[in-house]
Amino acid sequence: MKVLVLHGWEHSSADWSVVGDLLRRDHEVVIVDFPGISENQDEYAGWGVCEYAVWLCDECDLGSFDVVIAHSFGGRVIVEVMAKNDYHFPWLILIGTPLIRRRKSTLSYMSSFAGRFLPQKIKKTILHSVNPDAQIAKDHGNYESFKKIISYDQREQLQGIDSQTLIVWGEYDEAVPVSVAREISTLIPRATLRIVPSVGHNVHLQKPTLLYGTITRFLESH
Repeated sequence: MKVLVLHGWEHSSADWSVVGDLLRRDHEVVIVDFPGISENQDEYAGWGVCEYAVWLCDECDLGSFDVVIAHSFGGRVIVEVMAKNDYHFPWLILIGTPLIRRRKSTLSYMSSFAGRFLPQKIKKTILHSVNPDAQIAKDHGNYESFKKIISYDQREQLQGIDSQTLIVWGEYDEAVPVSVAREISTLIPRATLRIVPSVGHNVHLQKPTLLYGTITRFLESH
């Protein structure tokens, strides 16, 4: 089978080298690098999920893939592609993909309020403790894209996903809690949820062999 792999925000294709090599034992694998993610590139400033979905459609022959494996932000992009274009993938594997918008936590509101009155150094420390990804995005100069992406709610797109879907989530995901995974799994008609014990948001880096086994068993049984 032909497999497309999409990385997450602040990640790259290099992060998928181990899982990619394992998958290549049995499949043809293409790992795409999204532009303007891990470093600031003015051409992509302010891009959100919709813009990256258009880019992906232009960049890849998506109709040639049987399986899409997408981590976090990459999952957002492929779901947008499926919702707005006539693409069907027999198998879809979403890893830590926050497709629904969550309410801000009380701590987030407190940090936003306090940040108006505190020195820059202290604001940066608070932001990093509440949302480290946001601070990284600021450091890399793509914070506007980051804000646009995390505020985009794709809840209404989920019922239209007709792929056999595997949702993989780390038990201790610090970026997106498991409760989000459980809710998403009820909204996608043919979804199977797998919680990976003792790992966080980056299952592909923390437990690559286990992830490979989980994906292989899913493909063989569906």
